[in-house]
Amino acid sequence: MLMYDPIREPAMMIAYLGVLVKLCSSFPLLTMASRNAIYYIVGWDVDTLPFWKHCIVVVSLAVCSLLCGLFIPNINTVFGFVGAICGGTLAFLFPAVFMMYGGNWSLKSVGFGHYVLTYTLMMTGVVVIVFGTASTIYGAVVGDK
Repeated sequence: MLMYDPIREPAMMIAYLGVLVKLCSSFPLLTMASRNAIYYIVGWDVDTLPFWKHCIVVVSLAVCSLLCGLFIPNINTVFGFVGAICGGTLAFLFPAVFMMYGGNWSLKSVGFGHYVLTYTLMMTGVVVIVFGTASTIYGAVVGDK
């Protein structure tokens, strides 16, 4: 989109406006979900949280988003991190963890094969996340040749 002149080409102006609307509508939705996840992880109750703590978290998220947007030059780097972390988590870690925490999980109750394969699935997820993240960092530092 950077190679087009939106003033001379109305279709590109519409595309720019579409991206603007998308960014302005998705940023608050994602920020609210992230903020609530941070509150839950820290152990704060959303209903009784003082306003100054809320402001610190929201401003920190906004500054972090701004810095990432300014200093990460290639969107492929972001997609690489998201793909490595989310892909490994959703495909490998979550199924294993849900199986383990679903109740009645022991070697005696599920059997040796099920037990070993579930732990293998979880360890595979850790390996996928680590190597995917390392691959993204390597690609960002060395560059694609």
